[in-house]
Amino acid sequence: MTDRRAFYDSRAAFRLQEGARHYHQLLRKLFAFVVPPQTRVLEVGCGLGDLLAAMQPSRGVGFDFSPAMIQIARERHPNLEFHESEASAFTLDEQFDYILLSDLVNDLPDVQAALTHLHRFAHPRTRLVVNFFNFLWHPILSVAEKTGAKAPTLHQNWLSVADMKNLLYLAG
Repeated sequence: MTDRRAFYDSRAAFRLQEGARHYHQLLRKLFAFVVPPQTRVLEVGCGLGDLLAAMQPSRGVGFDFSPAMIQIARERHPNLEFHESEASAFTLDEQFDYILLSDLVNDLPDVQAALTHLHRFAHPRTRLVVNFFNFLWHPILSVAEKTGAKAPTLHQNWLSVADMKNLLYLAG
């Protein structure tokens, strides 16, 4: 786990530039379309907090396991709350209207454990909003990464929509 944390800590300074790319702008618009402003939002794997901030939450909380990412997120978005923690280990005695997992499940060592852990932050009307790459994108993303058009990543979980549905079912 330390090597994953060190990798993402080393990428924190680059995330400012990467976050301006069209893909991230598109994600912010898409999530803002799905998540109404002034709701209680939790983002797991929040990085620099830009997606969470774009939701304009009444209460916004972000978790990330990278201390460098969290430090930058706190500086960029002082009106939001950020914590350093693994996705399947963070604690907070609150429930949220929306829980966001953007480009996170591909990086998780145990997707089912993280999804199961999210129950404590959900009430019966909570909505989970997830986006991830499936294996069909692997060749395109590999080329994009080699040419610098995409940020480098560590080994990924390449999940299909069916895989994700099964993991959500198993996590309840």
